[in-house]
Amino acid sequence: MPDILIKDVNVSLEKKLISQAAVNNRSCEDEIKAILNEAMFGGRPKKIPLNEVLEELACIDNNHAVTNSNNNGLCE
Repeated sequence: MPDILIKDVNVSLEKKLISQAAVNNRSCEDEIKAILNEAMFGGRPKKIPLNEVLEELACIDNNHAVTNSNNNGLCE
């Protein structure tokens, strides 16, 4: 992975970064990576409860009964 060098960082920004990294139990480098990742890719993926995923994949309704699916195995 390539390196990125940021010159002339404001001292107050550096202190804020160090503080935020400590709160998140990360190194300053990992904190910067997390900030960049969130800014570029919209943050963390949304967590979907497993039962919702399984219900959608297996065509299971709220009563846990298997419903009809089409020929592609998708729920109708």
